[in-house]
Amino acid sequence: GQMEMIKTVGFVAAALFCIAAAPVVAVAMLALFALGLSGTTVIIAAQTNLQLRVDDGMIGRILALYSIAFIGSKPFGGLLAGWLMQVSGPRLAFAVSGVLVALTAAGLGLHEYRSSGAGANRPRPLDATDGTVRSGSRPG
Repeated sequence: GQMEMIKTVGFVAAALFCIAAAPVVAVAMLALFALGLSGTTVIIAAQTNLQLRVDDGMIGRILALYSIAFIGSKPFGGLLAGWLMQVSGPRLAFAVSGVLVALTAAGLGLHEYRSSGAGANRPRPLDATDGTVRSGSRPG
């Protein structure tokens, strides 16, 4: 389900961090293999998730938008990665990519947590000034 995809996105981030910190080329090659495997899994899972959640009459339109967003963002990522590599080498580029992917995984995890209702039964935070419960707010 959704949590498996979030874990796989986290695995992509871990592979990127391993590449950035690889002490020798052999370790980097293993991490690149893991990156390719997990990245492909994320792409397939995201597309499958869209197909399962969208009405049959809208699948073509939604997947077209998904493709435009996915393919259209690559040039911007390539520019950023190229600039980072030129400025300080490939380690920084892979590390920054890892941070961005890790933040994405954390955001997806937070969204899943909030939408699952897991945090709905927790007490609401108190207002710092008078100790009253803030209406409509949840910690998080």
